[in-house]
Amino acid sequence: ASLQLLCSLQVYNRLSGSLRQLATLPLPQRIQQLVSKLFTHTIRCCVPEGSGLRDFVSRAPKVRLHCTMLRHEDDIAANCYTLYLEYLGGLVPLLKGKRTSKLK
Repeated sequence: ASLQLLCSLQVYNRLSGSLRQLATLPLPQRIQQLVSKLFTHTIRCCVPEGSGLRDFVSRAPKVRLHCTMLRHEDDIAANCYTLYLEYLGGLVPLLKGKRTSKLK
C-alpha cells in the first residue's frame, strides 16, 4: 500500500468514524477528499430487521434484490418452500411457506 493510503487510514482511525471532524483538520483539500472516501461504504446491507420483515416482503424496496425460492426435499407431500435473499454470495432465509392449492 502507498504511504498516502496508510496515512489516510491512520487519520480515519483517529477520527473514530466522525466525518464532521475531518473538516476541522488543517489538511489539503486533496487529502481531505481521500480520507472522506473512507467514510463511504460500497456494500449496502439489504437484509431486513426482524421487526420490519413483513413490510420488507410485502412492499418492494427501491433497490433491486435477487431472491431464490427452494423446495424442501424432505417432505414431498407437503410442498414446503423457503424464500431466500441472495446476499454477499450466500442465502438468507426470509419466509417459509407451504403451497395450499394448485392452479389448473
